[in-house]
Amino acid sequence: MSHEYWGWNPGLDFESRIIIKKDAPRLLEKELMAPSWKVSPIMLSGNTDCYQPVEKN
Repeated sequence: MSHEYWGWNPGLDFESRIIIKKDAPRLLEKELMAPSWKVSPIMLSGNTDCYQPVEKN
């Protein structure tokens, strides 16, 4: 789990900490526009559940 990677508790911190990339759209566009880009499947939200309880707030 990614929370363990960051040194957080994979149970309790999963309930209260969300990891985001604020500039994700820009980073994705940059990657897709790069001449070296090779068409391949892209997975979004594949690291954890798509819903974390803290998101409801």
